[in-house]
Amino acid sequence: MDKKIGCLISERNKIAETVISICEPEIAAVCHLFEKGEQVSEQTIERLFDRLLEHCYNDEVVKLFNELCQVAVAQHPQLVQDYIRYYKEQWE
Repeated sequence: MDKKIGCLISERNKIAETVISICEPEIAAVCHLFEKGEQVSEQTIERLFDRLLEHCYNDEVVKLFNELCQVAVAQHPQLVQDYIRYYKEQWE
């Protein structure tokens, strides 16, 4: 039983690492666009939040989630508030 749990935890960590490797460059690109004052669609931000939210058991994913919140709040305050609420409902 302990071996199965260990395998599940290992697989879960691998999935989180994959999510990080996919989302990190996308979030960096979004951050760059926001820094330049450009608009980023709500759908783009929503898609990233959806990917991250499922994997917030991982500290690095939570960091990316927080980074996205910080940069997106100026253009999409209600969306960010909604996802913060979803995070709290799911992970706290």
